[in-house]
Formats: sequence, C-alpha cells, structure tokens
Amino acid sequence: GFLVTGARAEVLQFETLNIRPYGIESRDGFLSGNLYEIANAIAAEADIEIDNSLVPLARVIKHIQKNKPICTIVIRSEYSSKISIPVADIHIDLFAGIIARRGIKLKNYDDLDGLIIALARGTYIEHRFDSDENLQKHFVEGDLQAVKMLQKKRVDAIAGGLSALKFNMKSIGMPLDSTEKPLILVKRPFWLHCAKSLQNGNLLDRL
Repeated sequence: GFLVTGARAEVLQFETLNIRPYGIESRDGFLSGNLYEIANAIAAEADIEIDNSLVPLARVIKHIQKNKPICTIVIRSEYSSKISIPVADIHIDLFAGIIARRGIKLKNYDDLDGLIIALARGTYIEHRFDSDENLQKHFVEGDLQAVKMLQKKRVDAIAGGLSALKFNMKSIGMPLDSTEKPLILVKRPFWLHCAKSLQNGNLLDRL
C-alpha cells in the first residue's frame, strides 16, 4: 500500500503542489520549494518518514477525491474540508488576484471589465471571478506562460496566486515595476490536509 508499516518506520505518501514557488524541480531533478520544505519539516518533527513528490493540483485533488492515502498542503476551503481531513494550519496565506501591466490601474473588481486576462487552466480564485462569463479570460498551460504573455503585452493582465505569479515574473527577468499594484480578490490559509483513508490509527495525531 501507500502507507507502509511493519518492521520499518511507516512511510507516508506526500504530494506537494507542482507550482513555483511552492514546489520546484530543478533541471537535474533536485526538489525544493516553500511548501515542499514545510512538508519535510512537519514530517521530521512528527518523526514520520515521507515520500514527498511534486504533483499537479488537479491530480492532487483527484487523488484526495479517490481516497488515495496521501497528505498534502492546499488552501483550506469548504470543498477541501469536505473531501479530506484538515489537519493543521501552517500559518501561510495565499493571496490571489489580478496583476495588470503598467498603465492599467485596478482599484476594484469593475475595473476588470474589457481586459484580456490570462490564467492557468484549472485556476480557482473565488466564486465571483471564477463564474463571471462576462470577463475575457484566456486560459493557458501554466502561470509561467501567462506571465510571458503579459510581458509581451499580448494580454492586459494575469490572474492567480500572487506569490506564484511574482516568482515567475522574477524568473524571466520581468521587472515588478512593469506592472501595477495587484488587485487582491481573496486571502486564504494553507492547511495540511490528509485523505480520509488515513483517519484510523495514530498518524494524524502525530502530525
């Protein structure tokens, strides 16, 4: 199984979001990232051996839905609490919203009207934005592609987690002053979540 017990210490499968800067894989296969390191630290403190891998968000959600015995760090929401067990607040917040290129000032939600906004496919921000069919949303493969489109002025703005967007801007040498102050649409806490299949036994108490 995925949770190995017996003579060896139990090995917990941990899935870290494969989104920079939360989970990063270098060209030579070295794994890092702030949520990746936090997961390792939580396991070390609990004296639990983990197999920590980087997995796309959509696949993490699918694994949790199917009750695969894993733990992960994702935004706590009504949905995440329904499909998994929220174990602990890790005291890091996600700020999500919109970053527009220089000259397009965003003071409130109505300022998004008429803008072409790039965002990674599968991105969820908050209900009003996610369900708004009047906005011109251009879906792309990931945050990095969205940032590159903004840099080339092919779109007016980008949407997503602000730390991830800014990390990708920095990675391609795009100066922060080439954009305006972000419009923050939501602030949500990251929590350690585990699949409901792990609720038996003392593992969650140790985490």
